[in-house]
Amino acid sequence: MRGEVAAATGCAHLQWLGVLHGPEVTEVPPGEQTEAPCTAARMRMAGMGADDRGRKGTGEPGAGTACTGEPGAGIADADCADAAVIRMPNYAAAITTADCLPVIIVDPCFREIAVAHAGWRGLVAGVLENTLRRLSAGKDKETIFAFRAWIGPSIGADYEIGAEVRDAMLESPHISAASIRKTSECRYRADLPDMARTKLVAGGINPLHIEIFPGSVKNNSDFFSVRRDGQETGRMATVAGILPDQEV
Repeated sequence: MRGEVAAATGCAHLQWLGVLHGPEVTEVPPGEQTEAPCTAARMRMAGMGADDRGRKGTGEPGAGTACTGEPGAGIADADCADAAVIRMPNYAAAITTADCLPVIIVDPCFREIAVAHAGWRGLVAGVLENTLRRLSAGKDKETIFAFRAWIGPSIGADYEIGAEVRDAMLESPHISAASIRKTSECRYRADLPDMARTKLVAGGINPLHIEIFPGSVKNNSDFFSVRRDGQETGRMATVAGILPDQEV
């Protein structure tokens, strides 16, 4: 097999993780080097991340939705991204989460991958649509249907929200009331992985090719959760990349 994909999630403090913001998507270009081997995109949850406050904590909901970073552009040209597309072996991308969704999408035909950070704001702003659009560019429906997707450890269906956030979610394409249940007067619980799944299916991926990590990090002490432990808790790191070309 050539250009095999490798992915892992774990609780870690990775000093080489950089700071990229927003629901845009960047290309990982060849030639970029970082302090860690086999890495080219460096990301974390700050943009539409687990603090629920929007870009850089300024309260900007859904700040920015355009894909950034043309092929060959440097990492410095993509200051506002919550997703990356990787097309070259020997490159990887990393994101950190503590309630939000780490999403990996794999194109097994062209051996390309995308990694996205999707909090509720990112889901509403279209980070998954943007990621799929970039990964799918120039490919036919059969190729896209064969994509594989993995939605990693997150708060799951246990994301408590109010009426204002519920209304914002329902205004986003492909998010339905079926993913939100009422728990009390003006309080709801949103199923973020289900919202992500419906968006991926709407983008053309076979629903049987989408794997969702079960349960909620909020209820599992093996994982970090901002909703459970506050902003000072740690973060899970999800790393995905394409291994060097090799014959098997």
